[in-house]
Amino acid sequence: MTKNRELSIFIDESGELSAPCQLNSCKDAFYVVSLVFHNQHADISGLIDQLNYGLENMKIPCISRDHALHSYNLIRGERPYQPLSLQERRKLFNKTVDFANACAKVGISGRTCIIDRRQYCDPNPARNGECQMPESGRKTMEDAIRDWLDDFICNNRDSLRTFDTIKVYYDNGQKWLGDLIHESFNRNVVEDELVFKEKVSPSQYKLFQVADLLCTYSLLREKRAVSDYTNTDMRFFDTSFRRRRGNDTKQGNAAKQLFDTTAMDGRIDILTRRFRNLTENPIPRTH
Repeated sequence: MTKNRELSIFIDESGELSAPCQLNSCKDAFYVVSLVFHNQHADISGLIDQLNYGLENMKIPCISRDHALHSYNLIRGERPYQPLSLQERRKLFNKTVDFANACAKVGISGRTCIIDRRQYCDPNPARNGECQMPESGRKTMEDAIRDWLDDFICNNRDSLRTFDTIKVYYDNGQKWLGDLIHESFNRNVVEDELVFKEKVSPSQYKLFQVADLLCTYSLLREKRAVSDYTNTDMRFFDTSFRRRRGNDTKQGNAAKQLFDTTAMDGRIDILTRRFRNLTENPIPRTH
């Protein structure tokens, strides 16, 4: 009897479509949807065991062997990582990068849809510099994501059809996106082959961690394109800063501290090399 040929697709997102944004800043400018593809014939149980052992062996408070690492929360020091030192957070971030890289070496692949929300917001900023997102802008972005997903499925239909079962995993963190995913896959994939796994926890499936990291990497890459990083980004990646005196130092103002964005660009370039296999691997197919 032929063994069932199964493809798992893990989906994550970063950002909020309706949130205000600033026209002249990358901060909160992008909305990202990531897809990670795993041909179940590629066994990653050993990689998962190795990751879990590494987490347990680090003996960091609040981090268990089954913990699902959230990469941007690590960078920003947000829940549940507030009690951790910067060094501990960096070590955990490196763990999730190592795991993603190891998964890519056995054929796991990932793709992202990136939306620059600044193209859709009200062009007239408020006094605080923020531009509101009109409902029409949100609707246009939803349509763009739907079109991207439809096109992606159609362009890779031959590969998808080589599987007997396609399981789509999404934790339904944003209901509208969950509905869109349902609609697109149901419209473009043979229903008998399709299974939706909803309300799943990232701690149950480590490849959610890879999808989360792929979102974070995509955001950093967009910032890299214009060297526009937050101070939190710069501190986390241990980028040095240079001193430059302002034009008004004659008035007695102290020297200003500016981060060295060239060094930060180099850090992102290193990440790009490490992510090359994941983002360039072909979409899985069976033979």
